[in-house]
Amino acid sequence: MAWTKVADKGEIAPGRGKMFVVGGKKIAVFNQDGYHAIDDVCVHQDGSLAPGKLDGDIVECPLHFWHYNIRTGELTDYLKDVKLETYQVQAREDGIYVKDHGQSEIRLDDLVDDTLRDTISDNHHQRKRTDKESTQPSSDLGSADKAAEDRILNSDDPYVVLGVSRNATGAEIKSAHRNLVKMFHPSKGALHKSAAEQARYDQIMKKINHAYEQLKKTRKGDRTDR
Repeated sequence: MAWTKVADKGEIAPGRGKMFVVGGKKIAVFNQDGYHAIDDVCVHQDGSLAPGKLDGDIVECPLHFWHYNIRTGELTDYLKDVKLETYQVQAREDGIYVKDHGQSEIRLDDLVDDTLRDTISDNHHQRKRTDKESTQPSSDLGSADKAAEDRILNSDDPYVVLGVSRNATGAEIKSAHRNLVKMFHPSKGALHKSAAEQARYDQIMKKINHAYEQLKKTRKGDRTDR
């Protein structure tokens, strides 16, 4: 294990992160009450975490709003027992150093259990398939999922998109958002059989997360985690 200089002092602004390649791995280094480093790649759809918004020790993936603790690497929502690798960081006189673990690539075996690893691996390969290799259309979704899909795609009203009443509490809004993300998670599979269906899935996830962000702003006085 060796220490590698990744940045000069002042290169990473306070409250910001930056991605560096160390030992063949993409590592996100954050300057937030000290320096912290975790794997840069979100386990959901390979989004880079380094440019994500920081809220205390939590970084938000810019793609689909998954959240990780920059001190522990733990995913704080959606899936249990998912943890990115963390790295030691030192701020020295001549710059910022990260301690390389000596691995040449990110190993999902070290991040998740067998079932979740297989789900993520399957989704990764499915997203690389061409339309010609696709055999199952998105109509293979269950009736409840299909109804939710139609509702989401056909409305711009955040309450309608999330399927909550206009009197919903912050906790109810958060629960609805979580359930929809699980419903359209890559493990569902049917939405990931072609490039066109992947684009449709991304549109659904974008609308779900946008609606959630809109309603969070209207619920500033109502904590969504209680």
